[in-house]
Amino acid sequence: MVRNLLVRSQWSSKTTKGGSLPGSGAETNRPKLDIARHGPVEFFHYDPYGQALAKLQRRHDRDLRDVHSFCRAGLIHKQSLREMFTLIKPQLIRYPAVDPASFESAVLAFCSESA
Repeated sequence: MVRNLLVRSQWSSKTTKGGSLPGSGAETNRPKLDIARHGPVEFFHYDPYGQALAKLQRRHDRDLRDVHSFCRAGLIHKQSLREMFTLIKPQLIRYPAVDPASFESAVLAFCSESA
């Protein structure tokens, strides 16, 4: 749900130098997005901010630990996470199962926690 609302280019411009595309030499400025490799198949985080917001919306203990690990690994930054939520908030009305107020409360509580 949340992943569909985020615009990948916004995340890319925050994580690559000058919004450069992969393959342009700017990869060294990006956080490490690979998860695992099994034979010829590699797994990557596609949209860490979308994943983090979806996990904060669910609020399961495991999800909250995952979001903390995203921060520690440098995949997301709390200020940017807050900004991403602000971008999607007006569109949450399209999802009746999501309570925007409690979702916002969860995001703000996470973002205000000290490291």
